[in-house]
Amino acid sequence: MEYFVANIESSGFSWAAERYNEAQISLSQQIRKFENEIGQPLIDRFGRKVVLTDIGRMLLPRARTRLESYKV
Repeated sequence: MEYFVANIESSGFSWAAERYNEAQISLSQQIRKFENEIGQPLIDRFGRKVVLTDIGRMLLPRARTRLESYKV
């Protein structure tokens, strides 16, 4: 979930991977795993550009709220 939010906030896999000091492929795999758990794609991938799916747009605010609650 954290990588999903970071990917959107960073506008792409490259920046998010750099933010977490992760390989881009690893970050992408973690997001795909999260999508598989949910059973829906959250991000449409267009090369370096990422666009939220309808489900992704609905989930993003909830994911941010949940992540903020963990920081307390």
